[in-house]
Amino acid sequence: MKTDDLISALSTDAAPQDASPRNAFFIALGVGALIAGGTFFATLGPRPDFMAAMHTMRFDFKFVVTIVLAVTAFLAARD
Repeated sequence: MKTDDLISALSTDAAPQDASPRNAFFIALGVGALIAGGTFFATLGPRPDFMAAMHTMRFDFKFVVTIVLAVTAFLAARD
């Protein structure tokens, strides 16, 4: 059997792949975010002074920093 014959025989037996790497990446990204968020709230829980903390600039800035880090991590992992 020649190499080309072996390659063609193996390729005909291969099952077609349904999921592309891009879809697998987005699924893993979503599942990872849910697991991280669930673990965070299960271990730390909500702040007792949540309503008072909402009215400070530091509270808003934490979301800005988190979103910027998430976007840059997403862009770095995508390439």
